[in-house]
Amino acid sequence: MLSATLPAARRADFLSAYLNQSARARKRFREEKACQNQAYPILTWTDANRVCQQAIAYDGPEKNVRLTIMQHDETLEDQVKATIEVLSDALQDGGCAAVVLNTVQRAQYFSETLKRVMPDSKVLLLHSRFVISDRLEHEHELLHCMGKKSGAAQRDRVIIVGTQVIEQSLDFDADLMITDLCPMDLLMQRIGRLHRHAVHDTDRPERMKEPKCYILCAGENLERGAEQIYGGYLLMRTRALLPESAVIPVDIPRLVNQVYDETFPLPVVPEGYAEARQRDLQKQDQLRHDAEAFRIHSPDALFATLLTGSIPSDDEHARAQVRAGSMSMDVLLMMRQASGALSLLPWIGTGKTWSTEDVPSDEEAREILAQRISLPQGLILRLEKMLTWEGLQDRLALPTSWENSRWLKRMHLLILDESLQAAIGGIRISYHRDIGLQWEKEREME
Repeated sequence: MLSATLPAARRADFLSAYLNQSARARKRFREEKACQNQAYPILTWTDANRVCQQAIAYDGPEKNVRLTIMQHDETLEDQVKATIEVLSDALQDGGCAAVVLNTVQRAQYFSETLKRVMPDSKVLLLHSRFVISDRLEHEHELLHCMGKKSGAAQRDRVIIVGTQVIEQSLDFDADLMITDLCPMDLLMQRIGRLHRHAVHDTDRPERMKEPKCYILCAGENLERGAEQIYGGYLLMRTRALLPESAVIPVDIPRLVNQVYDETFPLPVVPEGYAEARQRDLQKQDQLRHDAEAFRIHSPDALFATLLTGSIPSDDEHARAQVRAGSMSMDVLLMMRQASGALSLLPWIGTGKTWSTEDVPSDEEAREILAQRISLPQGLILRLEKMLTWEGLQDRLALPTSWENSRWLKRMHLLILDESLQAAIGGIRISYHRDIGLQWEKEREME
């Protein structure tokens, strides 16, 4: 196990589960010295029941990052205004910045506002609600403008606005960062994209020479979307233990473990902390209970499932029970032509169309599968309330003939009109190449 921002207690739990230890042994295991090692980065492995660890030499430069809380009012408009003030000042002499937000809707709103208010800057947007071809195109543009090999000209006044997808795997380098408050381990992941490559240090504008990360916080309150995703308990602990500066990567293990170690005291206990902790415990208990219902208890049961194909028909609901995240539904995004035939999105493919009466070939099915996109929890809950779960599945059902495709069987289909919109259950859903999937009540569109 190669762990960077993984809390020591969580690492111990993974190892204990892998070793098939009892609950009592797992508790003792957490207290062992090997599981409390806070070296960074560190490689951990097991040899029979023995845990071995080796710190790995870090050959990159250390950086002292200044962390600044951006106080603002709770309205979305005020948050964007505060962001624009920081960016406008920082980008006067060029350079590039990253704005990392906790929800797609916030990222879309920030992006569109920044494009309008800061026309001299190039604003990029990246999140999870793009079809794969569009997402890859956005990733390619991000790496061209802010990747390791980008030059000063490509980096000039570029702003990437994104969600959690940009804190993982994408190797880009921002001169400045603004981020929503998030748990400490994820905050460290995001900061890992700040002044990432020393090769750019000589080209950074004077205002950007010192690595700075601004954290958006709405007074003592928590942003609603962040609280729904991460829970108030971890956010409260992160904010209370947030230092004015951090040496990266040296301070990462200490800061992460302080937040996740519930015995580590907070300098000031925020209002509502005890209630947030209780909600967090209840949520974890509920997740474990829900996951247990879909647990496969023996290899025989797994093989029987695979051989008979007896997979629960309600697989989206089942999947939602066994992952610590929000419920979603994957759909294939296609457009209906005036002729009634279906096609890929206008800028994708070669203008090929499909009849709903014919079974797509395997090659065609793979083209269609590339249009897969996840509908977010908020949208699903709204539609389910209006249509019922069964009604929603019927509304998004594949053409009967397409069910005969081994690749498309059991998928759902969201058909957009020629303006790339669809109305379902009083909700208007739209897709834009540069913005991604959006939805809102139809009356709000009028």
